[in-house]
Amino acid sequence: SYATLAGLERRKGVEIDFVYNVSKELRFLGSYAFTDAKVVRDSQVRTDPTSPTNATPPQTVKRLEGFQVGSVPEHQWRLWSHYRFPAADGLLRTASIGLGVRYYGPAVPNTDNYRGTTVLDTSIVDLSLSRRIPVFGREISATVRAQNLFDDRYYAATQLYGEPRTFVLELRHSF
Repeated sequence: SYATLAGLERRKGVEIDFVYNVSKELRFLGSYAFTDAKVVRDSQVRTDPTSPTNATPPQTVKRLEGFQVGSVPEHQWRLWSHYRFPAADGLLRTASIGLGVRYYGPAVPNTDNYRGTTVLDTSIVDLSLSRRIPVFGREISATVRAQNLFDDRYYAATQLYGEPRTFVLELRHSF
């Protein structure tokens, strides 16, 4: 297989992030991004299949010029909520839960085979559970994350389908 550069691409946009602390226990984090990504000059010049075979010179078509850059949605947003349980003791002491949603707007696939089609928008839900655990007199932070909780099939930039449901166990210790 081989890759051909698209030519000249222009990407302009804006990103807005926010953090809102509702209380000591509950906070929201979010972001929105708008990206205008277009192919300005196309390096993929092809002979138009409708031109006569004996035409001199054959007509050429720049197939990507003016189109959206592949795998770059115009609109993306993320919203994450984080709740720390206020329990003074017991199982919920030092425990927290997080729930997040990632939204990717419609985009075009990053391949010529699908040019002219649109990848549908998608929303992905993530979940995390955390707790600080005392081990040998020191605290270790343990987090279990479920990414793509509902195992939705979606298109991603680097592969045809995005990551399937994934569970991650993370242990941290500070020295």
